[in-house]
Parts: sequence; C-alpha cells; structure tokens
Amino acid sequence: MHLYREYIEQIENKLKANADRIESYRVALYQQHKERNERLAAYSSNVVKIIDSIIRPRMEILADYFDNASITLTDPKQAAKSQCNSVFEITPQFPASVSFGFTIFPDVEIETMYIVCNLEILPVFVKYDKKETLTLESDSSDTAQIESWVETRILYFLDTYFQLTHIKQYQIRNLVFDPVCGIQVNKALVALTALYESNCYYFCSVDCHDKFLAETTRYSKL
Repeated sequence: MHLYREYIEQIENKLKANADRIESYRVALYQQHKERNERLAAYSSNVVKIIDSIIRPRMEILADYFDNASITLTDPKQAAKSQCNSVFEITPQFPASVSFGFTIFPDVEIETMYIVCNLEILPVFVKYDKKETLTLESDSSDTAQIESWVETRILYFLDTYFQLTHIKQYQIRNLVFDPVCGIQVNKALVALTALYESNCYYFCSVDCHDKFLAETTRYSKL
C-alpha cells in the first residue's frame, strides 16, 4: 500500500475538502433559514400594523358612507397574502358590482413587501386603473408614505365610482320622462317624486312637481 500512499492522501484530501464544503453549505443554509425566519417575523408584525392602523380604519370610514358596502379581512397571521377588501353591491344609483381593496405580500426572500390596490367594476363601461402597487422593504416603517398612498388610492376609487352615476351605459335603465314637461330625468338622482295609483313619477323641478300634484289625473295619463 505504501506504493499508493501519496495517491491515497490526495484522494482523502479531496474527500475532506468536499466534506468541508458540504458542511459550510449546511451552515450557510441554516443561517439563511434563520435570517429568513427573522425577516418573516418582522414582516408579519409590520403587516399587522399596516392593516390594523392604516388600511382597515380608512376602509371602514369609506364603507360607512355607503349602505351597499361591506368589508372582508384576512388574518395576517394565517394567510400568505393579507387582504382588506370591500364589496359594493349593485344599487339603482350605482348599477355595477364593484370590488375594491388592498393586498399585502412579500417576495420569496421576505426582503421586499408589495402593497397592491385592486379595483374591479362589472360591467365595464368606464376606464380605470385595475391595479396599482407600492413596493417597499419588508420591514419598512415609513407609515407616512403608506398612509398617503392608501388615501390617494381610496380617493381615486371614489372618483371612479362616482362616474357610474353619470355614464349613460350604466344609467340607461334609470332614464324616465318628467310627465309634466317631458324632460328626460334620471330617477335614481332626482329629488322630487310623487306616488299615484302605485306608480312613481319623477320630476325635474319643483314647478313640474307642483303642477302634477295640482292636476294629477291629467298628467298621470300622459
């Protein structure tokens, strides 16, 4: 065996070097795992704060202004993607099904956080931004930036949502004629109405409303 001693030593050295590399890889892998878990814990805590102190309160304030709005919330501790969404049911004034809200999720390494604002309107008769994204470091504590961005997106949603009351494709079923003057009015928007023989009539002005009440039989037959 002494004839191969040097050769054997070379093989064993290479085996040891390879084993050392494997051990270094395992140590580095464990360190990556440990650091990732630390980032995940910090990220999760951050998301809870963003949802509870920034997004949810502002979404609740928004929903309080609309009887047709409801909010759903996923538990940031239980879901990979944290969500705070609102649904706006169809009403005569807003004849479309609308979903609006925010989703937060990280990249694979938990180094970057994405806050995504989603808006969906069905049917679609209006141009709007369906998705906007704010990209931050996963442990970002820049609450002022997040607050400003969230409020900007909510105000943009309102501007878009209010368009539904003025676009003809949405309002065509609400268009009727004032029985007195014949002007076309939107029954979901006018303030003056009158009920006669189980029929509701809509008016463009106080003058037409008063004339109808004065001569109901005449105008109800037109």
